[in-house]
Amino acid sequence: MWVALTGGTPLAGVNTRDARSGVIGWGDLFFNFTGDDFLTASQNNALFGVRFAETNDSGASELGVYSNVRAKSVTSINNGYNSLQHYYNSGFYRQNTMGTDIATRQEAYDYFGQRTSIDNVIASGNLVGGINMHSQQELLNAGLDFGNFNRAGTHTFGFSFSKSLIGSGDYLASLFLECGNDGVALAGVSVPEPGTLAGLALLGVTFMGSKVRKGQKA
Repeated sequence: MWVALTGGTPLAGVNTRDARSGVIGWGDLFFNFTGDDFLTASQNNALFGVRFAETNDSGASELGVYSNVRAKSVTSINNGYNSLQHYYNSGFYRQNTMGTDIATRQEAYDYFGQRTSIDNVIASGNLVGGINMHSQQELLNAGLDFGNFNRAGTHTFGFSFSKSLIGSGDYLASLFLECGNDGVALAGVSVPEPGTLAGLALLGVTFMGSKVRKGQKA
């Protein structure tokens, strides 16, 4: 499975004194095959997760793909939002804010929770395999082209991993920045690892070039 991400935040994050670690960056990528909402799947340790950013505050010890994942929030140590409602009420809600698969405020609340924390990194899980980071040219060669979004201040990067490391069937993939600003969800279908590239899956996620905005805590 190939994953490409583009947006206003570089892979290494943005340096700031407002974060405990000195950097606000990308959270971890989650795959939910259960059909349940995110909080239920997390509480049941039923998510798959991918840590791809070395500088983030993930509970995962190293980059790679994890199974039996429970998620947690790191927004409080990244000068971020204490809930999705807090983020939306701060003036950032728009139709399709998280993409067309979770298109409305209510759909986002139903899936992620309204007043609960924005769980955006892996808290615990079992490392099941590694990932391969790719250059923008390698992403283009694989068919992941974000040319329409290439502009000053936009960063594109990506990675791939064996589909056999995650579940099969319908899933919802989701990702937030560490501060809880900017999140995206994308529905898809994954099938067991094929013998040829004919079954290659491509997942593209666009954060519309938005830079990290630091929220004021309520």
